[in-house]
Amino acid sequence: MASPPAVSPPMTLVVCHQYLDYRNSHGTLAQT
Repeated sequence: MASPPAVSPPMTLVVCHQYLDYRNSHGTLAQT
């Protein structure tokens, strides 16, 4: 998933935040 540096920052922050939030919600039960 390589995106141009010019477009990467905003989208990456949003995706990363959503990904962490997703793991925080759904990954809690599967986390050992």
